[in-house]
Amino acid sequence: MYHHGVEVHSTKGSKSHNRKVSGFEKHPDKRRTSKPIIRSDQRDSRSQPRHLSFLFVVNELEMAEVTPTVDQWGTEIPPDMPSHYLGEYPGAVFRYTDGRIDPAPEYVWERTGGYQNPHYGQKYPGRIVHISGIATRDYSTYTVFNCWRPLPCLYVETDPMSNLIGALGDGARWNLMGFHVPDGSGVTRIAPAGGGSEVVGGRHPTWMPSLVPAMFENTDGSLPRSVGLTGPLPVIIGRMALAYPRGRTNEPFATGMWHRRRWRGAIQPGAEVTRPRNIRGVLVHVALDDLMYPEFSTAELLRDLEINHVIIGDRE
Repeated sequence: MYHHGVEVHSTKGSKSHNRKVSGFEKHPDKRRTSKPIIRSDQRDSRSQPRHLSFLFVVNELEMAEVTPTVDQWGTEIPPDMPSHYLGEYPGAVFRYTDGRIDPAPEYVWERTGGYQNPHYGQKYPGRIVHISGIATRDYSTYTVFNCWRPLPCLYVETDPMSNLIGALGDGARWNLMGFHVPDGSGVTRIAPAGGGSEVVGGRHPTWMPSLVPAMFENTDGSLPRSVGLTGPLPVIIGRMALAYPRGRTNEPFATGMWHRRRWRGAIQPGAEVTRPRNIRGVLVHVALDDLMYPEFSTAELLRDLEINHVIIGDRE
């Protein structure tokens, strides 16, 4: 366990309290230094790239029966070591096409057996593969966890089964959910590695608390009503999956709960973490769909979606 502390301060309008969280990063994203540009025409939740397609899969993680990693308050937090993950339950591969979600049975999740580093239990990276054997091109991989109430959502941009997290790793840290500072547009943007705000960007979002925990509500009455949610696709997809109990993480995508840029799902019975040592997590992998749509599935288009457009629009 690496040792790292960062002071987390409450923001105006936030219900959270000052707290020092051991082992988590809360800093600006160093890879994406440009400030998100959401123009007035893009603040409408209908604003999207004209054509866009990508593939994604959600795998439920199974943790080994080892002494859990806990913070200074005794709340269990996700393991840093790959050897502490027993395995994964691969989900079905789905295709997003212009706001529509459909199964993509011609694709499967594949992870080669064995270890790239047996000492740490590091498995080989996984990928989405066409049934013909052609591998897709990766876009982004995040691991998203639901933990006990003080830490309702943690995420990291890596695969914990194939990469070390923390001091022994390549710099990846578990991040407490954070946001870019509200800009008055009503758009909430989840920050890839924590952010400058602990509250959402608008009042009364219809996707709270299922996608963003209620502790991040913004009570500033001067803000506009919420317009929508954006940010890293795997984090948002992971939160959708975690709104459903273990064994049912495919369900929100198979039943149309995410459709035409609207989220119609809700937290289902049995999905919430009800005890400090009962955390659960998913690995979310997003890949390009360029075998089917080479012009409409590029890394540049997906980055544009995450930075400049609303992924989940509020219901009226």
